[in-house]
Amino acid sequence: VPSTTQSGLAIPNNQVVDHYQILLMGNSHVNSLSSMISHLIKARFPSKQVTSSSAQGIYYLSERINDKASMDKLTNTPWTHVILQAQKYSSSGDYTYPTDAAVSWIRQTKNQNATPIMFPEHPRFNNTTEGLRVYLLHKSITEEEVACVAPIGPAWDRAIELYPYINLHQADGNHANVTGKLLTALVFYQIITGESADALPYIEAIDVNELNQNILRQVA
Repeated sequence: VPSTTQSGLAIPNNQVVDHYQILLMGNSHVNSLSSMISHLIKARFPSKQVTSSSAQGIYYLSERINDKASMDKLTNTPWTHVILQAQKYSSSGDYTYPTDAAVSWIRQTKNQNATPIMFPEHPRFNNTTEGLRVYLLHKSITEEEVACVAPIGPAWDRAIELYPYINLHQADGNHANVTGKLLTALVFYQIITGESADALPYIEAIDVNELNQNILRQVA
């Protein structure tokens, strides 16, 4: 990270722009999210331009900090929003992992005048405590360097509590299926644009039925 990187900058507000440029940095949990977020923004703002991209590889943030291609990807484009996923955490909650790489990515993002958005993973299947725990871990990171924290875990917990018959997970019980991805993307849509997900229309290009899209927008 360049030594000229300033710490303690305010979060740049890029909610109202003509061209949303969104970078996702993470592991397998960000797969195909960029296109879904783009669909949502275009549904609300058909005349605006949306560019979204994922950094290559499926690294933890702590591994990515030493990856020149990732740093180049961040610094070579005037991104408006950078979604940061893959902070290591203990699945049992018994261990803590360093957060300095996440702090560094947040700092670098703000120095680019992009909005940093932390992406705490959703809970695994049938795990009722993980979503909130991982969310709070990410909130604690932003006490050191301020950033947006997407309430992914709480949104999933709410959906699972109210609509237990809607399946959000793939068969592995870990990754999101298309329905789970939509819920996650809706939360990001709100942070990126400042608009309510509830006002979005049904989007045929997303393979989730109209009723469930409606339910997920309300949850988000």
